[in-house]
Amino acid sequence: MEWRDINTLTFNENITRTLNDIHKKESELDLNNIPPIIIDMNGKIVDGVKRYLVLMKLGSKQVPVIKEDKSKKVFVSLNANLKIRHMLAA
Repeated sequence: MEWRDINTLTFNENITRTLNDIHKKESELDLNNIPPIIIDMNGKIVDGVKRYLVLMKLGSKQVPVIKEDKSKKVFVSLNANLKIRHMLAA
């Protein structure tokens, strides 16, 4: 996790957020325990647009972020999955 200048982040502007969504998120957000905003390698928000908008509204200068790393892949063994199913069926 790292801290980034809030003005360096961007998001897909086709995503629509109503003022009601933002006000609801603002009331739910614990400013002492903010979940990081997930960004891609270009600084575009992947997850956390509402948090970003609330923090922007509150005048935050920096926000916690985690970079999404698509180079890290998760592999699942189909054989292991079949063995588990077989064991549960028995």
